[in-house]
Amino acid sequence: MKFKQSGPFTLSLLLLGSITAVQQPAFAVNYGIYEARAAGMGGVGVAVGNHENAIFYNPALLSFHDRNEDEGRDGRFFFPVVAGQYYEEAFDVLEAVEDNDLDQRLDDAVAAYNADPVGGALQVSALIDEFEDLAFQVADRDYIADAFVGMVVAEPAKREGGSFYLGTRLIAGGRVDYTAEDQTILNDYRSYLNIIGGGGTPGAEFDYLLDDNGNLIDPSDGVTSRYDVGAVGITEVGLSLSKEFEIYGYDIAFGVSPKAKRTDVYREARSVASTDTEFRENAVAHYSFNFDLGVAAEFYDAFRVGLAIKDVVPESFRFAEDSPEINFQPRTRLGMGYVNNWVAVGLDVDVVENKPVAGESPSQDVSFGVEFNPLWTIDLRFGYKHDLSGFRSDVMTGGFAWSLGFFAMEASYMQSDEMQGGALQIGLAF
Repeated sequence: MKFKQSGPFTLSLLLLGSITAVQQPAFAVNYGIYEARAAGMGGVGVAVGNHENAIFYNPALLSFHDRNEDEGRDGRFFFPVVAGQYYEEAFDVLEAVEDNDLDQRLDDAVAAYNADPVGGALQVSALIDEFEDLAFQVADRDYIADAFVGMVVAEPAKREGGSFYLGTRLIAGGRVDYTAEDQTILNDYRSYLNIIGGGGTPGAEFDYLLDDNGNLIDPSDGVTSRYDVGAVGITEVGLSLSKEFEIYGYDIAFGVSPKAKRTDVYREARSVASTDTEFRENAVAHYSFNFDLGVAAEFYDAFRVGLAIKDVVPESFRFAEDSPEINFQPRTRLGMGYVNNWVAVGLDVDVVENKPVAGESPSQDVSFGVEFNPLWTIDLRFGYKHDLSGFRSDVMTGGFAWSLGFFAMEASYMQSDEMQGGALQIGLAF
């Protein structure tokens, strides 16, 4: 067989699945971390969230407030609210590819070989070895980024409350399928070049490595590996309403968050020889309406349990008529915790596994977080997150909140062996 030549080709697309496999592909949609408090506490929020972040994790928690809105400065306006995380190894590999200019050096080496086969064989063979080492670094791994930016206004009242937010979440991920056929092709290149370099004559089994003029084909023009990429940009305008009731002597709150959504999707499985994967140019917009539900109960003024469902109505989108379908299923999370004026301790767990959207691995998180209030103006936060599916390494988190008068600021940091991220929000108390 002959390779199908594709013209100029950026080798880093093969080495990374695609450059956009970090910046713009698709991802299993998890419950999400949207702001600094949950980011610093490992992602917990279903039971120990407060009125500032309840709209993101469990709208029922807006009711867990003991003062009327005009009795204190408990309302919050935060802008910007920014949170994000990414798998840094993909960026490291991309930087390595760009630094060593491997794609251009391989093009030049193949051209030099075709002018002088014996003299150029060893150089091409060495670059194929270098290419293979980098390819192994990215094969069969997930490349993930998840970010949110927006604003939130929260106004708690006595055992009820309301909140409003506007924001966009960009979820990106992808996976490289480095095929056995490509490995065989690279091995054949090495064997062919070793024979030429040693002054021998290759057999007919290597003819497929040559074009019709007998010139060596650039190895990057014959790859069969593919990348499954996509991106989801979810812009939402929503509000939350919550009310607490006494049921059989227990305080139980219910909350709902109706929201209007614009979902921009990009999802394709492509040959790595294709470079047309620009999310901004190719994303397709879909408009819909959905809502979140939450319930929470408080016992003995400190112990809490909560259950929340995000995006109660299942949704399906396509990038194009013949593209894979992107499905968004309801995401259910259970939480429990202990909260008083000095400390908050919470545990959240995804009730079901979050299924992949593209070719990446599923996830099912269990999160633990604690918040200390050593001074009235400062909160300290720590957390831990574990993936029950076993595909991702454990995450450690930390953060703080500081308020003075009308000013409020919160920041957090997240890190694992393969990921790092953070969150920041600045706002006003009213």
